[in-house]
Amino acid sequence: MTDFTVLPVRFQTVIDGRDNLLSMMQSYYEDFKDNLDRLHNKLEFGIKVIWPADKIKEHIINTYKKNNKSVYITGDSSNKRFMRNKFEKYKLDEEFQKKANKFINVMDMFFSKFAAEKKLGKLKSENLLLDAVYLVEKDNQDSFKEAFEHIKSTHTGFKFLFSGPWPAYNFIILPKNSDLLKDFRQEDLFDKLIQHRDLVGADKI
Repeated sequence: MTDFTVLPVRFQTVIDGRDNLLSMMQSYYEDFKDNLDRLHNKLEFGIKVIWPADKIKEHIINTYKKNNKSVYITGDSSNKRFMRNKFEKYKLDEEFQKKANKFINVMDMFFSKFAAEKKLGKLKSENLLLDAVYLVEKDNQDSFKEAFEHIKSTHTGFKFLFSGPWPAYNFIILPKNSDLLKDFRQEDLFDKLIQHRDLVGADKI
């Protein structure tokens, strides 16, 4: 991977014999060539950002109650109370989403400066703010890591998980019926890595 562009395949893929190998190479020749041209001299990095969702929600709720004091009138019908509660929940969820997008946009702005391509997973769960992979030129990998360290140092209430460099698992384009990458994606390795806290950078929330 240091000296050549690598196109990863499914883990433990075994090609039975030279003839089958040549047949596979012939079948995917154009796909491999296109991917090698596009991914030449590039590496993949993974970033996960975990934010204190409970604290964010608590702040939003307190601010909303302060600015929008509900007036409960004697005899107020249950239907009106139900509709008011539904509306308040909608507004709180909307503000939560806005906060998430604001943080993600700021972080992504720094990372994207040094990335050729990216894939962003936003709010996959309440606590998982960002689950992203970036395709980075080898010459830009140090700058990309510096951008990560800058973001990490300025968001001390968040936890950051960094992985890479990897071959470009998430940026290879193959026919939909191909099983060369099936069941072996970068995020699978990443999920195993984050179980080992000594291998990743993390701030306490």
